[in-house]
Amino acid sequence: MIDPCGYNILLYGMNAGESEALADLPGVKLHINSESDRDRALDIIEGSAARPDVVLIDSEHGSDCEDIAAAMNRRFPIARLPFIVLTSGETSESDEMWLGRGASDVIGIGTSPALILKRIENAVEAARGAVLREKYHRERLMRDSIINDSIAFFEADITADSMITADSETLAWAEERSIKTYGALISALAQRNTTGEYSQMFLSRLRADKLISCYDGGKNTVSFEYSRRQTGGRGAWFSVTVHLICDSDNGHILALCHTKDISDQKQSELALRDMAERDPLTELYNRSAFELIVERTLSENRIVGDTAAFYMLDIDNFKMINDSFGHDFGDDVLIKVGKILKSVFRSCDYVGRLGGDEYAVLIPKVVARSVILRRADDICRALSIDITKGGGVRRISCSVGVAFAPEHGCDFRTLYKSADTALYDAKSLGKNCYSVYEE
Repeated sequence: MIDPCGYNILLYGMNAGESEALADLPGVKLHINSESDRDRALDIIEGSAARPDVVLIDSEHGSDCEDIAAAMNRRFPIARLPFIVLTSGETSESDEMWLGRGASDVIGIGTSPALILKRIENAVEAARGAVLREKYHRERLMRDSIINDSIAFFEADITADSMITADSETLAWAEERSIKTYGALISALAQRNTTGEYSQMFLSRLRADKLISCYDGGKNTVSFEYSRRQTGGRGAWFSVTVHLICDSDNGHILALCHTKDISDQKQSELALRDMAERDPLTELYNRSAFELIVERTLSENRIVGDTAAFYMLDIDNFKMINDSFGHDFGDDVLIKVGKILKSVFRSCDYVGRLGGDEYAVLIPKVVARSVILRRADDICRALSIDITKGGGVRRISCSVGVAFAPEHGCDFRTLYKSADTALYDAKSLGKNCYSVYEE
């Protein structure tokens, strides 16, 4: 059956009468481009725009025809652009030569236009069938690879909101024996297999309309990672990958979704990231990481209107400690101060060592200013201690500067300067105390 949209046909080396005879066939919509120049014909064949459905070549053009045939085999190695050669039909060897060079068909000169059109239809449909078979083969290989490499797998027709298949692990995670619709499966997985922010992300990323929109936009793969608690409280990480394929039978979009357990890989990544964010001596956040945390927190607070508290502190007379007792003793003091600060503050607060004997603490959300001031006093009391090593004993203390965001700064640099100014005010008051920044 002739394609209702007709065919785009490139005629190479055919005379005007042959071209007109094809174009004049009644009830048939053909888009014919007749070309006699070899280079222009090659440009049409090798270009990506306005590609013809089939090429008809008059073999009387000799070596030029061979160049055209080679170009088509080079441009379309998997499913060749079909080409038909018109020959004098004098020898079967000539026909076999062209077929061996990739011709879809060989037709004798003088064949009726109606029969030529029928042969064109057969060649085009055979080429399209080859493309579909190759596509199906690749997709089947991909399905097999996905299933073998995953811990959970399902396939769905997301256009029709229907399930095609789901393995036992997927159904176990959804806590269902069988699910008929794609939407129901995604909802069940999000509700029973994820928590908190990951639940919303799971639903958002796997929504059928979003996946179809991705496919229409030229994106054939969607992937993301999420975490959930396993039995016993152990955290587990999973990667979800969705391959989007168009069903050649009905044009529906199919989603092949597979899940991998990436817990070991993720734990290694998190450990490496944690190492990069930590001060190697005290294991507190280093300056770069702490600055990013402050900026992120202040940005989030601007949205909800929360106030944050920022402490700056250093060890009083630390240079004298290093000079009197040596750097090893000084390192022990720095480690001890870090441990005390971690014990004074909550797990949701951030403690960092910015360099030397300079420490900073961020409380993301201030409930009451009086609590912040009491905590500053707690720091001073907790760090007013004797530290001994070998035969050496040294009394240490610290001075603390306090600033509030956004009142005293809306970014790390400004807040740091405000708290640092308050810190030196505390030192001018005699050390071993705290001071709040005042403009």
